Amino acid sequence: METHATRPRIAVIEDNTGDFYLIGAAVDAQNLNAEIIHFSDGEEAIARLCRAQSGRIKPDLILLDLNLPRRSGFEVLAEIRKQGGLQDVPVAILTSSRSDQDRRNAGRQGATRYVPKPADLEAFLDVVGTTVRDLLSMGESLSA
Repeated sequence: METHATRPRIAVIEDNTGDFYLIGAAVDAQNLNAEIIHFSDGEEAIARLCRAQSGRIKPDLILLDLNLPRRSGFEVLAEIRKQGGLQDVPVAILTSSRSDQDRRNAGRQGATRYVPKPADLEAFLDVVGTTVRDLLSMGESLSA
């Protein structure tokens, strides 16, 4: 995992502004002092994470919604996993979908974890915060 002045860098690909703010609150509750980079649609995420030569962003963790404008979360995941510099970055699918088929497809395409968004606020903060902490710790152990 790259270090960014000891601050983990998290890319959040989420079109719902409310969910984005809740994700930020969940990360803050874990005291991670993370840098959060927000992409509100799939095309923007692909352009900045996968295509841009200068200014390309390499996060330590990617949180990815499936239902995105312009390019779906599955399209974004496929592009991420094609990139040599991003293949080792953990990707958590954070979605409202509880579909077994979506879960299987995400696993086949290389998602590290599939997390249905809890409807309850406290559960959302706990599940998302724990997921972020666990996956960032996993990335640290892989690079050690």
